[in-house]
Amino acid sequence: MFIDQLSVVSGTVPATGSMTGLALLTSLSATAVSTDAIDLGIARDVGEGEDLFFMIHVIAAVTGATSVQWDAIYASNAALTSDVVVAGSTGAILQAALTAGSVHTISVNPQLRYNATTASYNGNRYLGLRYIVIGTASAGSYCGYITLNPQDGKKFYASGFIVA
Repeated sequence: MFIDQLSVVSGTVPATGSMTGLALLTSLSATAVSTDAIDLGIARDVGEGEDLFFMIHVIAAVTGATSVQWDAIYASNAALTSDVVVAGSTGAILQAALTAGSVHTISVNPQLRYNATTASYNGNRYLGLRYIVIGTASAGSYCGYITLNPQDGKKFYASGFIVA
């Protein structure tokens, strides 16, 4: 799978292919947004075309927290703090499922709210991730990026077949 560095909003994926994660905040019930946002250029409807997904790769296992929830969000500023709209969510994922190497997917909802001011269905200009930690995390990091084709690398097929 190829990952465009411009589609990565949290963590990094260098040319070597080894992901590095963004550390989770370790304060009680922490909430934070991704370090980067995808600039759509203008407020636009991303519902036309193919489905979009955010992939969350847990790089270092989450410890100490009860659960973590990731949300795909639209915002009107690059800091992802103004006029936030949730476009999809993982829901609360229990700590036991947040092991190193685990992968979680968010389907980005293309149905945006109607903006009465502009009389359009255009969404906000910026797209990114937000995470919400329940409890107090003592460790954990993740890498998050947007893709058209979510892959988890865990598909197994029978061997011994011939391709002609």
